[in-house]
Amino acid sequence: MRILRLQLEHFRNYVAQTVEFSEHDIQLFVGKNGAGKTNILEALSILSLTKSCRGNDETDLVLWDRTHYRIIATVRSDSGDDSRLEVVSETAPRKRKALFLNDVRTNAAMFVGTLPTVTFLPQDLLLFSGPPAERRRFFDELLSQVSAQYLEDLSQYQKILQQRNALLKRIAAGHEQSQALDVWDAELVPRATAVTLAR
Repeated sequence: MRILRLQLEHFRNYVAQTVEFSEHDIQLFVGKNGAGKTNILEALSILSLTKSCRGNDETDLVLWDRTHYRIIATVRSDSGDDSRLEVVSETAPRKRKALFLNDVRTNAAMFVGTLPTVTFLPQDLLLFSGPPAERRRFFDELLSQVSAQYLEDLSQYQKILQQRNALLKRIAAGHEQSQALDVWDAELVPRATAVTLAR
């Protein structure tokens, strides 16, 4: 997969910017601190995972005094087919995000994996010295881009876990019986097993 062109609108410090990529295997971005080099990498991560590799809130990504950002990329597959990826995020009048693949609106499950990337930033040194959660996050991002089944399993696992944790709080408060956990455990175990084995 090769990136041919990247267009940014109201993203970070860019009002409107188009970046043309060469046919070479290595691309270098050179500029002063604060020029926006990392912002380009961040935009590519959003096209890969629908979220920032820097973990920022959507409102932090929009250019000051604007209400939306748009990121568009033209990419070419190894077989020579061109595709157009687009992410539009609006912060006002309400927060919402739309994903487009070849100008057709799609969901995250279909979008993630179209442009697989691996990002290493200075804070990613925590992969080696930090808590296990950092390593799990890293593998989740990688595997979600190459396996639609993994993305589905992970998404369901996280939803079930969130509901199970809410039930635990209700049990602790005396509003539910502990037997109610059996149903959620039965749902959680297969998803947790699939995610663990894939990692």
